[in-house]
Amino acid sequence: MGNAFSTNMASTLQECIEAVSHGRAEFAGFPSDPSYQTAWVKPYNLEIPVTPAAVVRPQTAEDIAGFIQCAAAYNVKVQAKSGGHSYGNYGLGGVDGAVAIDMVHFQHFSLDNTTWLATIGAGTRLKGVAQKLHDAGGRAIAMGVSPGIGIGGHATIGGLGPISRMWGSCLDHVVEAEVVTADGRIQRASDAQNPDLFWTLKGAVSGFGVITEVVFRTHPEPATVVQYDYTITIGSQAAMATSYSAW
Repeated sequence: MGNAFSTNMASTLQECIEAVSHGRAEFAGFPSDPSYQTAWVKPYNLEIPVTPAAVVRPQTAEDIAGFIQCAAAYNVKVQAKSGGHSYGNYGLGGVDGAVAIDMVHFQHFSLDNTTWLATIGAGTRLKGVAQKLHDAGGRAIAMGVSPGIGIGGHATIGGLGPISRMWGSCLDHVVEAEVVTADGRIQRASDAQNPDLFWTLKGAVSGFGVITEVVFRTHPEPATVVQYDYTITIGSQAAMATSYSAW
């Protein structure tokens, strides 16, 4: 699959992105916008300022393909942002001048009640993943517990959590994905279809394309939960203060 958009229609990166957006202002933001940082960039770590060349919010894989083609035509780095949970602001490119693809609109979900395979949009946060799996059939996958992390990045670089000792990592549950590759093609990848691409997506996706959705194998959610707490006593504060002063 591909996209019929031609980068020859534009003379600048911004014009190219605006052409893909068909003039819809809610699709793309640029540094000239006074509210660019607060409304579009939204850096996770305010100590590391990053100014992308553009932030785009596609609604379809075809939109993403067009934005990737624009970036390629002007030799600009592309970085997908699923949840943006990165202390280095790598979801925005990590450095100035990238095109950041915000996957916020990719939050679709479906669960096959025969195979128990779940298809989840790459922009869904972990809180939403857990809730949707529970509501759809009492299912679960291994993943972290920070609710604001995006599943697109989490599932393609590892994704450890409290239940990983039993089920492995989030990445271990991935059986298929849709990806827009660096050449602008929209492809499916699994062990049976484009297996080499599928292998790279499980750990190195940022170098090959943008994930739009992931298909996961799921488990019945645990029937019981154990909660515990513990206290460690290591001496009085006064004694520690004296020892610290002597040190």
